[in-house]
Amino acid sequence: MIKSSIAIAVITFLVSLGATWRISSSDIKWYKQLQRPTWLTFEALIPLIWTVILVCGGISAYLIWQAEQDDVKGWLMMAAYLVLESVIIVYVPITLRSRNLELGAWVGMTGFGLGLLLTLVVWQISGWGALLLIPYLLWSPVGSLRLGRSRVLILKLLLSLLLINQFIRDVKRSYVIFSEIQSNIF
Repeated sequence: MIKSSIAIAVITFLVSLGATWRISSSDIKWYKQLQRPTWLTFEALIPLIWTVILVCGGISAYLIWQAEQDDVKGWLMMAAYLVLESVIIVYVPITLRSRNLELGAWVGMTGFGLGLLLTLVVWQISGWGALLLIPYLLWSPVGSLRLGRSRVLILKLLLSLLLINQFIRDVKRSYVIFSEIQSNIF
């Protein structure tokens, strides 16, 4: 049987290879001609930053799997990690292939929202698992801000956070109602 740590690492690596999916030399040429913000002085470190973020996410997934592997919740959590990593990875090909910075920013903000939701759920299971997702939450907005008009993107990000907050409240409220119904039945 394959160790769960190896399986998570291999899946993370294979999904990460998707970042190069259908990227052409003309896509790279288009990207290189973009005007960079003056504060972006560390562009050469971005691949290393993403590697660290993905490794942290993989370790977080491993911790959650160890805590929840005997339950269907463990599989659902692994699916959530896979969805988040997939959104993270499609950011580059979608932005390059569409040559649309705003679309790329929306994909990045969607990933941030999913990452925030996942972190909140993971926090209930493992504080360390949630802590390991923080680097993504800190870096993700940087990528979105790097691509587009800062003020507009910040407003959209804040709106996304408000919608996510409302969704979390609704889920909690539904859980409380469900628990009350369940306790009255049994």
